[in-house]
Amino acid sequence: MYDHFKNVLLTFSLFLFCACAQKKTIFSYPPLPGYDLTNPVMIHLQTNLDEISGIAYYAKDESIFAVDDEEGVLYKIYIRKQVKVKKWKFSIDGDYEDIVLHDSTFYVLRSDGNIKIFTFLSKDSLKSEEAAVAVPGKNDFETLYYDSNLQRIILICKECESDSSNTTSAYTVDPDNYAIFRYTFFYYKCR
Repeated sequence: MYDHFKNVLLTFSLFLFCACAQKKTIFSYPPLPGYDLTNPVMIHLQTNLDEISGIAYYAKDESIFAVDDEEGVLYKIYIRKQVKVKKWKFSIDGDYEDIVLHDSTFYVLRSDGNIKIFTFLSKDSLKSEEAAVAVPGKNDFETLYYDSNLQRIILICKECESDSSNTTSAYTVDPDNYAIFRYTFFYYKCR
């Protein structure tokens, strides 16, 4: 009996030692041109930029466009040399989630799935319209991005009524005519 207990204890200790001694996986990411990931740069912004909910990088002058979460304001943040911020009101207050810049047109996602679409007419003037996403039921969208392979804007639900317990809905929007199609891209298992 004692030998059996000793063998079980030895097996358990060996199992515990092996489990604890497993090597951790270290991920390596490719370097970004012009940026050292091991030495990040922190930029302190004005407090009115505390509620940014979406950003889009603008390579032409290495700036960042950002949308305010609630006020319908577009910011352009110049991040090289001296930090400078410009802003434009593009819509009324709302719950804005994310922004995409594609072919000089901005697409800003509201949490209900509607998209504010605008372009600059001049340095201080915007032309704006809205594309209504006709998705039945109560829906809460979270993010969008431009898919260059599909040549569509992809909207991803946070919680959409049409989702089942193990799916997340995604919708594509054609930037030429704002036609909307539903695709279920993501699956996840819930317990």
